[in-house]
Amino acid sequence: MRNWLVSLPIIIAVCGVLGFALTTRLYWGYWLVPPRCELTAASIASVERYSSFSWDATSKDGRAALIEDAGWARGGIGESPMGRLSEVLLDRGLTPTTDEAVPPEQLAEILALIGVRGSPSQPVMAHVARGVSESGNPVVVAAIRGIQVSSDHCPYWEVVAAGPSPMRLDRLVYYECDIAGLEGIAPFMGAALAALASFLAWCVVGAAQAIRGKSYRARLNSST
Repeated sequence: MRNWLVSLPIIIAVCGVLGFALTTRLYWGYWLVPPRCELTAASIASVERYSSFSWDATSKDGRAALIEDAGWARGGIGESPMGRLSEVLLDRGLTPTTDEAVPPEQLAEILALIGVRGSPSQPVMAHVARGVSESGNPVVVAAIRGIQVSSDHCPYWEVVAAGPSPMRLDRLVYYECDIAGLEGIAPFMGAALAALASFLAWCVVGAAQAIRGKSYRARLNSST
């Protein structure tokens, strides 16, 4: 019984972490924490143009738009990831060299690459940076959020598209974010339930062992 008491905190901790991880995976599509934007941002070495497209397909452009979008970045689990890619670009000093807009046609081509029809049939919000890679080839990086698909869940894509038109898809990250304001509550509930289940299982196994030990000692006493 003493060994079980020692192992109880370990069992609860492991089950809690597993419950947390499984909940985030099932609820949003990633393990534990959202994928970091650094890998997407690393695909572009310099930025020529930057545009922030709103739901009605209008855009704000240039350095001011990048700074404004970066200010919306939030790092919480489940929160909208819009702004995180812009924040990483800004932190790396990758500001656009011109205030000219990224052509809407380029956004439409990216949406076609990932199978999203785009506005007006499926409105999206998009932060798009166009420039060149370290090898000097044209590249576009984009963060795109779609409208609600189910139960306050919104799809989110990070895209790296290389080459002049027609572009090719070099990197695609997809997961979902929560707009209900619950954010990090769901995985913590999953972790708590898993920990509770492990504690109850520990109690059942411990009780069974205690009963079996008591029965064994009773048989020993009766035989003597």
